[in-house]
Amino acid sequence: MDYIEKDFSKRGKSVKLCLIAPAPQHCGGISNWTRIVCKQIEKEKSKIEFSFINIAPTTSCLERRVGLGYLWTSSRELFIQLKNLLHQIKISRPDIIHLTTSGGMSFIRDYVLTNVMKRFDIPFVYHIHFGRVPQIIENRKIEYWIMSRVLSRAYRVIAIDPKTYECFQKQFPSVKSVYIPNPVEKSEFMGKDIQSKKEIL
Repeated sequence: MDYIEKDFSKRGKSVKLCLIAPAPQHCGGISNWTRIVCKQIEKEKSKIEFSFINIAPTTSCLERRVGLGYLWTSSRELFIQLKNLLHQIKISRPDIIHLTTSGGMSFIRDYVLTNVMKRFDIPFVYHIHFGRVPQIIENRKIEYWIMSRVLSRAYRVIAIDPKTYECFQKQFPSVKSVYIPNPVEKSEFMGKDIQSKKEIL
């Protein structure tokens, strides 16, 4: 969370950070990222006052593919997330919000939640956890227009791969974007034997 220390270190007190992401116990790349980041935040708790809003789906992928059922479930989840955000703002207004996204239908949620952030004048970091941005820009469909609106509101945008970062630099030059690859824990590789040569059969 270097951007927090860099941009808010002059405050002279801990920074109130609200992280909006899938909870660490769920499966998926963003949940794994959340787990690693939460560990780091725990080490920095004297500098960061941390709150969390879980946006992981409450149903399986199979259940979410059913037409009306999908719409009902998605609407219910969005209502809960919106309610949690408003509650968090009320009890302890964050200095900054870190919003993760996987794109697709998540853009609708992002649009609604960032509307609230804008209304309360709370800056947010938009963390793009997928690599389809070049295709979205090329197709110029509804995804593109919603994404563009959210990007224009962001205090800063994080890309996890070079191509996405290049697209932001070219297509959205006014957006403050940075390239930060996903973190990897050293402990995952310690004590493991890694072959240094390839065998051809």
